[in-house]
Amino acid sequence: MDQMVLETQKWLNGTYGKDPRYDKVEESGHTGWNTINGLIVALQIELGIQQTATNFGAGTTRKFNEKFPNGIKQQADNDKSKNNVYSIIQGALWCKGYSTGSHITQNFYGGTGAAIRELKDDMGIGGSSTVTIDVMKALLSMQQFVLLKSYGGKDSVRNIQKTINQNYKKYTGIIPCDGLYGREMNTALIQILQSLEGYSPEDATGYFGNGTKSKLKKITSSNASSYGNWVWLAKATLNCIGYMCVQNNSWDNNFESNLSMFQDEYKIPVTKQIDTNTWMALLTSKGNSDRPAKACDCATVLNSQQAKDLKNAGYQFVGRYLTGYVGQATSKALTLDEIKNIKNAGLSVFPIYQDGGYYSEYFANANQGTVDAQIAISAAKRIGIPYGSTIYFAVDFDAYGYQLESMILPYFKKISLIFNSIENDKKYKVGVYGPRLICSKVSDAGYAKFSFVADMSTGFSGNLGYPIPKNWAFDQFYEFSFKSSPNFDLDKDAYSGRDKGVAEFDSVTSMTEDEIEKENLKNKISIARTQFVYNVVEPLGLLSKLTSVGFAYNKEIVLNNIETPNMNIKTSMETLTELITAPKDSYNISIELNSDGTLSAACENKISKVTKDIRIKKGGEMIKNAISNIATSVKAGDIALTTKAMSPNQMEFAIEVMSKDLLPTLGDVDEYVTVIIKYLITFYDSKVKKPVFSEDGVLIGVAVIGILAICIFVPESIPVILEWLGTLGLAGAVA
Repeated sequence: MDQMVLETQKWLNGTYGKDPRYDKVEESGHTGWNTINGLIVALQIELGIQQTATNFGAGTTRKFNEKFPNGIKQQADNDKSKNNVYSIIQGALWCKGYSTGSHITQNFYGGTGAAIRELKDDMGIGGSSTVTIDVMKALLSMQQFVLLKSYGGKDSVRNIQKTINQNYKKYTGIIPCDGLYGREMNTALIQILQSLEGYSPEDATGYFGNGTKSKLKKITSSNASSYGNWVWLAKATLNCIGYMCVQNNSWDNNFESNLSMFQDEYKIPVTKQIDTNTWMALLTSKGNSDRPAKACDCATVLNSQQAKDLKNAGYQFVGRYLTGYVGQATSKALTLDEIKNIKNAGLSVFPIYQDGGYYSEYFANANQGTVDAQIAISAAKRIGIPYGSTIYFAVDFDAYGYQLESMILPYFKKISLIFNSIENDKKYKVGVYGPRLICSKVSDAGYAKFSFVADMSTGFSGNLGYPIPKNWAFDQFYEFSFKSSPNFDLDKDAYSGRDKGVAEFDSVTSMTEDEIEKENLKNKISIARTQFVYNVVEPLGLLSKLTSVGFAYNKEIVLNNIETPNMNIKTSMETLTELITAPKDSYNISIELNSDGTLSAACENKISKVTKDIRIKKGGEMIKNAISNIATSVKAGDIALTTKAMSPNQMEFAIEVMSKDLLPTLGDVDEYVTVIIKYLITFYDSKVKKPVFSEDGVLIGVAVIGILAICIFVPESIPVILEWLGTLGLAGAVA
């Protein structure tokens, strides 16, 4: 909590709280849009605006300029007049982290003036303490003017931002100076280009259209001295996307080298000139849509003539869908006959999976990734996609940062789990289709080998201000109607050479409808069983371990091994495709859910009863929560908890989760699964690493469960477990 931000919020509510034009802000001490909007409305009230709004628009600008044509100036020391606008300025400064040297007052003296000058220096404009309209707009925004290094801000980018504010604010307004290259700065760079082309500030919109394209200048080493500002702009943009140029107006060897590297990386002609292709690739995601392409993608099942026409037009690769429909009835799925047409034409295929993915709700349940991965693998095998091919999974909307973290990454994590499991016997690789930011983040997380970039969507926030992913294989940049028999919609894709696509397919047999139906049922069973396994291991914190090793049915797999001088805990998993009978001495829980997906009272009581005897309170709660989460995830079945002595120094604790009805919606289908998670605990004498328990001193029952809970869920606590053993009356057993 920031006390001065809190004071600002209290001042706002105390001053304007009874005005019907004003909505009270939360008094939290934290700056956010709620507080900024409160300051904007407060200013509008002071300007006499009756219909207030939480934006600094044209009406607010006009009223501000009418009342303060020369800006808001600092008061003379002997000027005792008061004005709420001064308090609004002070509050905004405090919200941005600038100290005025005093509390919220109705005065504009030296402390506030010094803060304004500091802010202006950070903006790059310098000057007096006068608050002009541009400065006021920047104050009443969430823009930052200090380096946000922890968010990836760079000094080189910040220096460019400050230069833009100093030299081009008539065109761009004041932009953030946070060192981050994003939408606002990308727009500003286009506005600078338009200013160089001769557009007025009013006409420099920041949109890169045909007019802007028609006025581009080709800059070479020979004419660069006459176009210094153009060179500066090209260097600035290169610096923003990670090419380190000396930021000035001169053409030098370092710049030419970086320019060539950029052209090569983006697969545009390496001309060593700033030509049309280069300008558009620098400042827009799609680049020059008129440039030729080696790759394309479409939702049309290609006939022989269409495939030949694509080849004759210069295309070598075509992206095609493994499943799905266009609309409700027209299939877009790659067929065996189509494969013959594509092969005969001399084309290669890169496979795409998209049965949804064009809206955020599709990714709300990460388990969708499990389903999609298995369907994609099955469909790819059915049509002969060979070993090691890459399948691109689509994120076909402009996902925001929070959606990326909460939805997209968990979705691809589940896809990765399947692709790293024994189910992916073809060793297919995961690719990602989406805006630049999505592709980069998914790939950086280790969930995708290659990227298929949706650069055609130039307005996507995930494209604006982001460099093309380092692992890009295909780059979609233009949609048009391709002339053939019949004509069809086609997307042009740039090709990097990283993914060679599929030229030769495995030999497969065409399937009848009955055979396809049987395979689909088999897939449904496999998907349900796999999801059941994940629903068991995830609440136990073992999902990442399973990701790395994969799993096979009817085989015990070691997931983890914790070794200390005093003990060893080996965690293993066995997945059975049959139902087993839990031991008579186990704790048994029947899973029951309410209609809203929560545990029934009976089920909750049973879990509590099973875990209440665990005498280590913290460990008991951990076990209880884990079992509850498993029950909620798997939704139906039974859970058994067992302990048994394996040897004088070994105990095994097991969690057995089983279901006899994996597909309840298919009443005539009985499929089983049992997942057994085993924890084998071995105790040692820390000095000689020998057993420390006699036959009659073996840990049993609740003791081992309590120890286990601590070891699994609080591994950093292992060194003090021996101390806790004393609370169980077992300290004397330890040498």
